[in-house]
Amino acid sequence: MDHTTISDYMAHGFCLLWEPQLVWLHVISDILTGIAYYSIPIAMFYFAYKRRDLPFLKTFILFGVFILACGTTHFLAAYTVYVPAYWQQGIVKAITAVVSVLSAILFIPMLPKAIALPSLTKALEDVRQLNIRLKNQLDENQVAAKALADSETRLRSIVQTAQDAIISISRDNEIVLWNKGAEQIFGYTSDEALGNDISIIMPPRHIQPHKQAVEQFFATGRLKYNGKVLELSGLRKDGSEFPIELSVATWETTDGVFFTGIIRDVSERKQIEEDLHKSERNYRSLFETINDGIYRSTIDGRFTMLNPAGARMLGYDSPDDAIGQSAIQHWEDPEDRRRFIEILGKEHSVRFYAIRALRKDGKNVLMELSARLLTNANEDSVGIEGIMRDVTAQKHLETQLRQAQKMEAIGHLAGGIAHDFNNILTGIIGYYAIIDRKMKTDDPSRPHLSVIKDLALKAANLTNSLLAFSRKQVIDVKNTSINDIVFKMQNILSRIIGEDIKLTAQLALEDLTAKVDRGQIEQVLMNLVTNARDAMPNGGTLTISTQKQAIDENFVRAHHYGEIGNYVLISVSDTGIGMDEKTKEQIFEPFFSTKEVGKGTGLGLAMVYGIIKQHNGFINLYSEPNQGTIFRIYLPLAESEKEGEIIPEKIPLPTGNETILLVEDDQSVMNVTKLFLEDCGYKVIEAVDGDEALKVFIDNKDSIKLVISDLILPKKHGKDFYNDAKKIVPGMKVLFMSGYTADVISTKGLLPEGMNFMTKPVDPDKMLRRVREILDS
Repeated sequence: MDHTTISDYMAHGFCLLWEPQLVWLHVISDILTGIAYYSIPIAMFYFAYKRRDLPFLKTFILFGVFILACGTTHFLAAYTVYVPAYWQQGIVKAITAVVSVLSAILFIPMLPKAIALPSLTKALEDVRQLNIRLKNQLDENQVAAKALADSETRLRSIVQTAQDAIISISRDNEIVLWNKGAEQIFGYTSDEALGNDISIIMPPRHIQPHKQAVEQFFATGRLKYNGKVLELSGLRKDGSEFPIELSVATWETTDGVFFTGIIRDVSERKQIEEDLHKSERNYRSLFETINDGIYRSTIDGRFTMLNPAGARMLGYDSPDDAIGQSAIQHWEDPEDRRRFIEILGKEHSVRFYAIRALRKDGKNVLMELSARLLTNANEDSVGIEGIMRDVTAQKHLETQLRQAQKMEAIGHLAGGIAHDFNNILTGIIGYYAIIDRKMKTDDPSRPHLSVIKDLALKAANLTNSLLAFSRKQVIDVKNTSINDIVFKMQNILSRIIGEDIKLTAQLALEDLTAKVDRGQIEQVLMNLVTNARDAMPNGGTLTISTQKQAIDENFVRAHHYGEIGNYVLISVSDTGIGMDEKTKEQIFEPFFSTKEVGKGTGLGLAMVYGIIKQHNGFINLYSEPNQGTIFRIYLPLAESEKEGEIIPEKIPLPTGNETILLVEDDQSVMNVTKLFLEDCGYKVIEAVDGDEALKVFIDNKDSIKLVISDLILPKKHGKDFYNDAKKIVPGMKVLFMSGYTADVISTKGLLPEGMNFMTKPVDPDKMLRRVREILDS
């Protein structure tokens, strides 16, 4: 047989024909084995498909492919019994061999990992234990879920019952939570608000900042206002705005990030705060502007609070300068302070306690204190608070009133005495006339009779003086030129004063007419000139001047005397020894005299006072020791003079904002001058003597634009202060004032040549216009 080709071979089944049972054994076994091999990978593929989470999945699938290939070889084995497809069977076997090798290569290294896998029994036990834990966890979760549900219920109840608005919004500004408080505050119901943009409750000015804050949060992860309470404005449904307080926080869920805000309507609180602030402003305004001093101090007497009026009373530049200072130093009499504290400790309050206080500059001030004791919760004394009132001017007015009442009483007494004395003098002079007619010319008793006559006439003159003082004398008044009276009396007055005193008359250019008794006015001038002569034992200068003076409300308020109208002003000034305060207080009293006994009756100035009062005028004086005296007499202009001379309508006063240094040692003059200057807008810095004025000027030389100074000052006169100050600021502007006339001041060399000068009492309107002229020059 030729075996060179494949076709030379017979199907190997022919070999099995020798044993027919063997054929069926091979064919049926291969087919059943192939079916079994095919069913196993199909089941494995299905299992792998369902359990894609299993490890070694790829190897598992490859192993299935290997079994599938093995099954195929068995089907081909049964087929080749009848058909000699040996090439196909060889290829399948080769593929099966390759898959088997690959499966072995992949499977064998995995054996250690497979061996390390837990046993099924242990896995089942683990599963059982896991199920138990899961059940416990589930039970716990159910409890937690219930607690969470309860908590959510409580939270929802709190949210819905809160008076504040609680609002949540999404990232897109959509409202997702809107409680009852929000409904009440903003006016929108929950149905109206939910799903709407949050801008419905925002004023337009807040919308853009809100969007920027949201964008910043998502860009940086930080909430700009986290943990802060913002004060903003809300917008109600009716369009009205109202103040709110807003607190914002963020929270995150699977649905995204949300913002929750708690909003409180603070309209009522803001109104209360505004009312409180208004009350505080009103109190502060009262505290700052009241003329009485308000203070608070510790028990040991150190100021803890003081208002501007109190600071001015005690001589401090500002209340801050007084804080911490001892109030005890301002009590002139320590015993007064001891009694005051004693009463305060017993009664817990004191009212209208009169003391003589000391200013910071050493000047005396009369005060009334009303105070109460401050205590803490344990009733321990912790301080004193009270009100102090400067009653210096009041006491001065009371003194003037008592003086006037005393003068009035003495006047009534003098009038009564003069009336009775006139009756006696009438009898004496009558009997003198009878005897004179009957007595012979050469009677030796006639000289004695002449003495009786002279004494009676002197007594009559004295009676007339008493009547003038009491204003009961009948006077013969008529329109009289005051200039004419002064002019014609110059020769007589010159003889009275002597050669060592220079008499100067400065008469107004216009003729000034007053309704007066010429003889009485001549008597006034005689008495004043005589008084001036006695005040200049070593000579000096006497000046009599006249001028028209208009008195308005400001003048009366500033100087506390006079009535509104036009007057003739007669000034009599001397350069004599002057007077102290005690002498000035008594100068117009009857029988008061500074002369030695036997050198005068002391009725001269009392007569002057009475005559001027009888003419409906008034008189005042200005004097200081060793600085001379000036008397000013105001007599009403006659009606004919007043026609066409009515006080002009008030012209608005010039104002300014410059800083002025005011130097004045008289507190009342200081106060009223400062008041008028500040009313017109000027800033005033005070000084009470020449040394203090120079110090203040040096400290404020760049801001001070004008100095208003009295010429005669404690420590350093105005002229000396001016000479020192102009070395610092050569172009310094100054306005000097004095109670003496300019010629008296010049004679004494107290006024620098060419300086601006005004005579006291100064008319406020004239002074303010003069100040403006100097500043603008």
